[in-house]
Amino acid sequence: MDNPYWESHGQEHYVNIHTIKSLCFELTNIFEASMALSEEMTASEYADAKPAKIENFPLVELHQELAFKKASELLLQLALLVRTYDDQMKSSDDSEKYLEFSKVNDSGDYIGILQGADKFYLREACNKIIHAQEVRPIYERATQYVIESDNENLGQDVWYMTGEIELSGKFRGKKWEAVLHLQPYLETVLGLIKYGLPK
Repeated sequence: MDNPYWESHGQEHYVNIHTIKSLCFELTNIFEASMALSEEMTASEYADAKPAKIENFPLVELHQELAFKKASELLLQLALLVRTYDDQMKSSDDSEKYLEFSKVNDSGDYIGILQGADKFYLREACNKIIHAQEVRPIYERATQYVIESDNENLGQDVWYMTGEIELSGKFRGKKWEAVLHLQPYLETVLGLIKYGLPK
């Protein structure tokens, strides 16, 4: 058997389009479940006319424990794969057509806000995700049902991730801040990979 090393000359990182799609799917599910589970818990409080205990909602409890940890891992994996895909396509024989396609796909107005910049493009968003020193999902309170008992409001605050993620870090000693809008970011990723694999 020949040494496989010699067959790997010129080989690039393996980028799997299906993996990128799967990461988009998993991230969407995590953030959508965040709202659905929190609403279910608050609706239960209203129906039972008493505060709900989180330990009686094991999926809510599990989601609060793991959701953003898992989402953070997936977000980082996705950003690395999309950046690598973009690099490979820009150095492929199809680079000119790919660049035209990517400009149509990403206007820079859709996926979020980068402080001090007029546009926030997909590639820059991937860079910011990769290099962020702080990644903070924005939370909103679920619908609060008012439960009255002896003139007291019972119920409790239940929070869910909105799909906006604050990113911050430093570049060459200068601080930067950005807000990523997850759904448009994922839609832009899916639009980009429709071009296909490097030829």
